[in-house]
Amino acid sequence: MPKRYYSIIIALLLAAWPQLTLAQEKPAPPTSVQAVQIPNVARVTITWAASSTSGALSRIYRSQSIGSNGTILIDDLNALTHTDETVAYNTTYYYRVAAMYSGIESTLSAVAMVKPALPIPINIKATDTKQGREIRVSWNRPTMDIPLKYTVYRSTTGGSSGGSIANNIDTTEYFDKDVNNGTYYYYQVKSVYNTYTASDPSGAVGATPTDATAPGKPTEVSARAGSDNKVSVSWRGPSGESNLRYRVCRSSSPSGVGPQITETTNTSFTDTVWPWAGTYFYRIIALDMTGNESVASDAARVEIAAPTVTPKQQYKVSELEAGGTLNRGEIQLRWKLPNSSDIAYSRVYRHLDSADTAAMIADKVYVNSFLDKGAEGGKRYYYFIHLVDKSGYEYEAGAQVSGVSFTEKSTSTPPATNGKTSLSTPPVAANKAKAPAKTPVPAKTYAYGRPRMANLKLEAALANGLRQKLIKKLGAKKVPARLNPVLVRAYIYGGYVIDEIAHTVVNGPGLVHPIIRAGPWRKSAEYKRKRG
Repeated sequence: MPKRYYSIIIALLLAAWPQLTLAQEKPAPPTSVQAVQIPNVARVTITWAASSTSGALSRIYRSQSIGSNGTILIDDLNALTHTDETVAYNTTYYYRVAAMYSGIESTLSAVAMVKPALPIPINIKATDTKQGREIRVSWNRPTMDIPLKYTVYRSTTGGSSGGSIANNIDTTEYFDKDVNNGTYYYYQVKSVYNTYTASDPSGAVGATPTDATAPGKPTEVSARAGSDNKVSVSWRGPSGESNLRYRVCRSSSPSGVGPQITETTNTSFTDTVWPWAGTYFYRIIALDMTGNESVASDAARVEIAAPTVTPKQQYKVSELEAGGTLNRGEIQLRWKLPNSSDIAYSRVYRHLDSADTAAMIADKVYVNSFLDKGAEGGKRYYYFIHLVDKSGYEYEAGAQVSGVSFTEKSTSTPPATNGKTSLSTPPVAANKAKAPAKTPVPAKTYAYGRPRMANLKLEAALANGLRQKLIKKLGAKKVPARLNPVLVRAYIYGGYVIDEIAHTVVNGPGLVHPIIRAGPWRKSAEYKRKRG
C-alpha cells in the first residue's frame, strides 16, 4: 500500500478520536427525580432534571421494593416527565431514571417513592337525632372522578376504630339505631373502591343518643265496674311506639288527672277502689324508656256502689272497777271478760271528763286487770275497755268507771263536788260499775270510729315499730321512708296485722280497708279473693 494511504488513515483516526472516546463513556444520570400522585386518582407523575450529557434519552425503572430496581417502565423517552397510569391504590412504588446515549446506560438516579391513596371521606359528622337510641352519621364524597362506596366504623373508646357497622354503602349518611341512650359513641368512615380497596379512616367524630320526643297519648280508655269494688281499666297505646310504660291515674274530679295508682307495661289494669262508693275518672299517661311523658288521655268515668256490711255481735267487759292504790299516781283497774274464745286481748282507754278526747293507754292486755301508773295525784280519771278478737276487730266499749289516785276508789258515777274534787275521801272498797243509760264516748273519732291517742309520742312509736317490722319482713328497699298514713292508722286503730299491712305495701289495696275495721272486712268477698 502506498505511504500516502497510511497518512490518510492516520489523519482520519486522529480526527474521529474525540468522538470515539466519548461513545465509550457512560452518560451522566438524570437528577431531581420526583414521583407524585395525581389527586384522588390512581395515577403518578414522574419528573426529573435532564442528564448533563447532550443528546441523552431517558429510561424509567419501577419497583415495589426499595432494594430492587424493578423493571423498565418506559424507554428512550425524549422528555423530562411521564405519567404512570398502571398503578393501584394503597401500593408503594419506587421509581429510578437512567440516561441513555448510543446504547450506553448511565448509573441510576436517586429513588423517588410514592403510594397512591384512595381519597378519604370529608366533612364527617355525628348527630343525635333526639329520637332515642339513634345517631345520624354523615359525610361528603371526596371526589366525583371515581365511583366510591363507604364503610362506617363505631367504637365507644377514643383512638380506636372499633368494628364496622355498615359495609359498602352507596349513600353519604347512615342512621345507627343499635345504640343506647346516654353512651358516647365514636365514628370513622372509609372510602371503598372495587369492593376490596379501602382508604385510610377519616377523623373520628362522636355523639351521645338522647330522646326528647314524648310518645303519643293513649286512646280508647275504658273503665268498667265489677264486683267487690273492682274496676277494670283498659286502653290502646300510641301507634308506632314500643317499650312503653303506662301510668294509671285516678281522680274523683272530671277535670283533674289525679294521683298515680300504678305503673305498668300492660294496656289493662284492675283497680281496687278506696273508699267504695263514688264516681271516679281514670286517665292514662304513656312514658318511653327515657322518661318522656305523653299528655294524659281522655278520662274514662265509672261509678262504684258501696257494699253492705253485716253488723258484728259485740262483746264487752263486765264488772269493771277502778280504785286508787296506796301509791301516789296509781289507779288499779279490774274487769270480767265475756265467755268467748274469739277474744284475744283488751285495750284500755282513759280521759279526764266526758268532753275530753279519750286516749289508749294500754294495748294487748291479755289479763283482766291493769295498773295505771300515769295518773296525776288528786285528779279523777274515767276509764273504759275495748275488747279485740283474734282477727284484730275491736269491739265497742262497755260501761266506764272513774277513779282518783292515791287514797280514793271510785264508783261508776262520780260524786257531786260542785266543781271541786275532794282529796280527803278515805279509801273505800271498789264498787262494780253500772252501765249508764248512755255510755260516754270520745268527743270525736279519729280513725275506724276510734278517738286518737292523747299520747302522740306513743302513736309515733307504734308507727315506727310498724315500719321496723315491715323492713324486717320485706327488706328496706320495699318499705318507703314515710309510710302511707292510711296503713299506719289501719295498724294502730283498725286492728290490721303486719301480714296484711305488708301485703298491701307489696301488692296494693285489697287486704286493708281505710275505713272498715279488720274484723268485718276479713269476712268480705274482696278480702277473701285478694287473700287467695
